[in-house]
Amino acid sequence: MLNPERRGAHSEQHLQEPPAQGMEEWLSDWGVAMVMMAPELSNALNMIRELVSCGTLSRQGIPAPSAEEAADAYRSNGAEAEMTEFQLGDSRIMMVGDEVRNEQGVLAGSCLTMRSAVSNLMDWTGCQIVEALVTATTTPACVIGAHTKGELVEGKDADIIALNEDFAVCLTIVEGHVAYDPRNLVQALQ
Repeated sequence: MLNPERRGAHSEQHLQEPPAQGMEEWLSDWGVAMVMMAPELSNALNMIRELVSCGTLSRQGIPAPSAEEAADAYRSNGAEAEMTEFQLGDSRIMMVGDEVRNEQGVLAGSCLTMRSAVSNLMDWTGCQIVEALVTATTTPACVIGAHTKGELVEGKDADIIALNEDFAVCLTIVEGHVAYDPRNLVQALQ
């Protein structure tokens, strides 16, 4: 539910106005946990109030950067940055460094890895590893209502990622089952 004039890389054919009513059914049928919408759209403010009262998160859409800002973003990646292009629906998408933009230079996403995000958080804030990992795991799980994720406690999914000192993934366990173990760490522990 974005403003067509500030839709970023979102296809105009998929935009819709906030519904005037019937939102409860819409939320329960689709299992929606978070909604991004432009607050200036008709019915948006009423819908935001209803979303909050239902426990659904509402996020304001971010306007697209100017062409100059987009060009600066590309240049900031340096001449050595590799560019990858692919088709997403009817849009040509380009990845340069950790940015994803459409052919008009409009931000279309990010390919920032969790490893880089946690490392950046520690570098930029000075927080310790435990606080950074809670910020990257427990907090988002709580925010979206994924109550079986984000903590290693009885009754929750046993999702575990073991990292080395360089934050490289050494082991991944999903719901208690080994999904990635290139060094046979689990076998070595038995």
